[in-house]
Amino acid sequence: MRDASTLALAVADKLEADAAPTRARITDEMIGMFLWHRAGIRNEQALATLINRVRAIIDGRARRPRPANDPAPRVPRTRPAPAPVQLSFALETA
Repeated sequence: MRDASTLALAVADKLEADAAPTRARITDEMIGMFLWHRAGIRNEQALATLINRVRAIIDGRARRPRPANDPAPRVPRTRPAPAPVQLSFALETA
């Protein structure tokens, strides 16, 4: 069980780190895909157990209040939209 707990913690850490910049929600499907493709877990019962463990870890961390000195994750800034251009449909004579 220690190996499963260690794997679940590592997967939770990795998925949270990947999702932090965009504040994306980590779904059970994302956890399952990570375990299937990256960790190579093919046993359905083991996969379901690990998905539940990782979900419990992530949900437990989300419930904890953030310390006052720990700012919210920064969202990457995007460039402002360019100003609209006024099109002219006037006909020119040659």
